[in-house]
Amino acid sequence: MTKMQASLKVAIDQAAEAQKVPMAKACAASQMAEARQQAIEDAERDGVKLYIPRIPVLVQDGREKWPSTLAEILCERPALACEANQTLMLFVSERLGLSETLQGNSMSKTLSVRARNFVQHVLASYGYDGSRIVKGTDIKRVVKNEVRLGTSAVQPLTTTFEADSIVLDGQPYKYRHRERKATEQAWHDFSIRISGVDVPLIAVLRLRNIGIGAFMAADEAALKCANPDSVARRKAINRQLDTQPRTRRRVEESGKPHSKAATDEFLGSELAGLARHWWNEMPLGRRANMGYWDMVQHLKGVGSTRSAIDATLAKLDAWVASFPDGDAPPAEEEAACQN
Repeated sequence: MTKMQASLKVAIDQAAEAQKVPMAKACAASQMAEARQQAIEDAERDGVKLYIPRIPVLVQDGREKWPSTLAEILCERPALACEANQTLMLFVSERLGLSETLQGNSMSKTLSVRARNFVQHVLASYGYDGSRIVKGTDIKRVVKNEVRLGTSAVQPLTTTFEADSIVLDGQPYKYRHRERKATEQAWHDFSIRISGVDVPLIAVLRLRNIGIGAFMAADEAALKCANPDSVARRKAINRQLDTQPRTRRRVEESGKPHSKAATDEFLGSELAGLARHWWNEMPLGRRANMGYWDMVQHLKGVGSTRSAIDATLAKLDAWVASFPDGDAPPAEEEAACQN
């Protein structure tokens, strides 16, 4: 046998070996489908209608042990808890000796009761508390946040931070940008969506008794060990932050026709609404020389057309922004702006 023939034989043998598993799965699936159909037909002849669900064919190659294997790897090397999910599944696949790498999104799926029991046993042997494990990602968080046995009874509520989300009691909530003027401060600019309602992040922190300093430290740590996808999403949220006050959007929305007979004039209620939104945007220290009703009367005094109101609000925005927080504008400049 020549060298070329030997190489060809090796390639054919390798190809045949690689096809063993898929061919075996296809053969078993076909036999099960035939048996399923035959049972349904036999029952129909006896006047009974059966529904037999399709049963998937799985290969017992050890991949079902990935949750407990992941727990073992993270307990042995806690520093890996900062790695991306796909990287962790690569380590798991290598330890299990799998020919194909498991997908990282498997960690986001709910674990079976049997798998959770195995994971909890592994975590407990290293002193970790796995009683609240639900998904594979929870294994990583338990190790990353040093959730030890005996601590859950003292503080049952857990709050952890990712680069693009906050995790409340094991449930992640993605950051969203708030409908407000951007401050470049995450606790003011971000919100999370709970039960269909946008909740400001600052409110969540207060409910969880977390100070701004503690959040900043945790957020900085989360960004350092975040995967590229999370960092990219965080940057995308920052780009979406609105540098335009809500008042400006109210003006634009008010410009939409309310009826077929809509004109270019504001209604009295719209003027009060614009004043309220502009007033709410103004920091407390900048309200020294203008009361709320003064603001309403001032808007009425410049005319009721949308162009006049829009120009006035733009001038007021620039006027207020020209002074640091807490400083009141000089009376002469205030008068110049209002005239």
